[in-house]
Amino acid sequence: MSERSDKLIRLSEFADLESGEFAKDAFADLELLYQKGRRFHRLSQRIRCCNLCDGMNIGRVTECCPGWGSLNADVMFVGQSLHEPGMYSQIPFILGSGLMIDAALRLSGIKRHGCYWSNVVKCHPERNRPSKEEEKENCLSYLFAELDIVQPKVVVALGKDAEQGVKRYMDEREYEWKYLKYVHPASLIYSAPEARPNYIVKMSLDLDKALRGSSSYSTDVQNGRRFVGDTSASNENPPPNSETLKALIGDLKKNKYKTIYVDPPWPEVGGGKIKRGADKHYNVMSISEIALYGDLINMVAQEKCHLYLWATNNYLKDAFRLLEKWGWDYITMITWMKDRKGLGQYYRGKTEHCLFARRGVLPYRKKNGKRAQGVTGFIEARGRHSAKPKTMREMIELVSYAPRLEMFAREKHKGWDVWGNEV
Repeated sequence: MSERSDKLIRLSEFADLESGEFAKDAFADLELLYQKGRRFHRLSQRIRCCNLCDGMNIGRVTECCPGWGSLNADVMFVGQSLHEPGMYSQIPFILGSGLMIDAALRLSGIKRHGCYWSNVVKCHPERNRPSKEEEKENCLSYLFAELDIVQPKVVVALGKDAEQGVKRYMDEREYEWKYLKYVHPASLIYSAPEARPNYIVKMSLDLDKALRGSSSYSTDVQNGRRFVGDTSASNENPPPNSETLKALIGDLKKNKYKTIYVDPPWPEVGGGKIKRGADKHYNVMSISEIALYGDLINMVAQEKCHLYLWATNNYLKDAFRLLEKWGWDYITMITWMKDRKGLGQYYRGKTEHCLFARRGVLPYRKKNGKRAQGVTGFIEARGRHSAKPKTMREMIELVSYAPRLEMFAREKHKGWDVWGNEV
């Protein structure tokens, strides 16, 4: 069957092929969105013209910003008042403490633009002062109208003012959504930066639980499979927004490392009826699951840090993309030449590669008054499956600084902190 014929058959499921008329309920969801859009347009005009509070809604000083995001969102975030970047961009929670929420969303595979973002007070209080009671009271009707329009499945209140505002709505109206509340993330930026990783992970886990089965939480995310355009094989390994991730944060949150050594379980599944790939020996991960660990790597890395990332030949291109996505500068590649051939199609593999990248610039280490340097290639016999060569670790210890962390480790080594389910 041709592609054109296939599309005509699918079109006939919701349209008359002779008249071109659509079935009555074919686009009922878009009619609902149209009505929501009209209501929101009227509401946003009211907010932008509001002059109920003295000194507020002055352009580029205390200017207002209506809510932003999807009117069909399953998740709605409510903050206390508009921050300065939000005033200039007209996007609430952009940058600043909002990055902590974005990190939680990324761990849960949720897109920012698929949520709805708002504040109790729609204007930016000058110099970020606390909102006055009359300002909160005057703006409350706007928040209630937004909740009526969006009708989210989950409402996330951030801070005391947001919690009180959402509770007022809950007391006055019938509701069928789930309610999550947290301290405002801005309170952790300066007063308790060490608490930020646990805050992010807890929010991600709470969202996972609240959204299971909803449209925002896709089947792939629920099953721990592909997240963002990944075409690699799926697996049964739990995704890094699970309790495993929470444990990792708990183990590592007290330390910041100058050297991080990563050997991720690339999705080498092989082909044919007989299992011959890495999945024969351990659970592998999709590229997108591995990508989510970039947030953790950046959390536990010092501002100036070296990163070593192992990659197989099949996923070398993906490894370069991950370094760029995570924000690290690629420096060079070290190649391990093995003594025996592995699997392959046109060429059977005898090599594996470790990408060396950095964040910031650390001074060169010295040995006997000279710069300590490794080499970009070496020969060493293979050990047990996936065991990494002793030479590579020795070169890392020569070139890069302690404290050192190995992620996805399979055994402990003196002078290293290690994390992995085989340790």
